[in-house]
Amino acid sequence: MPVRIVLAGILAALCALAGRTAAAALARRKRVLSSALAALEPLKIRMLHRRLPLEAALCESEDALLRLVGKAMPGKTALEAWDAVRIRQTKRGGLLDSLAREDCAALRAFFAQLGESGAREQEALFARTAEELGALSAQADKSCAERTRLYTSLGALLGAALAILAV
Repeated sequence: MPVRIVLAGILAALCALAGRTAAAALARRKRVLSSALAALEPLKIRMLHRRLPLEAALCESEDALLRLVGKAMPGKTALEAWDAVRIRQTKRGGLLDSLAREDCAALRAFFAQLGESGAREQEALFARTAEELGALSAQADKSCAERTRLYTSLGALLGAALAILAV
């Protein structure tokens, strides 16, 4: 009987951990959006002030996503490179696997216009994208905080129910 109780406790703890693992995708989304948002200003400086070519400016980025797009650019536009990276990286285990549709749409809109117009239009593009990614990042932060607690609680409750059934 004591062994069953110990196993039931372990089962409840494992289910709670499974709930936390389910919430990890939300934290990854928050990290990817925050990183992309932080990388916009340095990219703008490299492109508009240092006047680096788009491919070089992207490849020099500290953000993994922008570097991947830069490496995919030879012979392509920024949008074509983004689409190639998105297709590979949205698969399970990829850098973008946790992004929502609206996140990908915002990034696609950014890459569609990146390097396609003059400096003023590019300044406006960076400002719009920073605003949009900032809002998405704040939404991801709020969602992550709420749903992490929810998923952990649901996992613990499921584990407790299974433990009661096992004993």
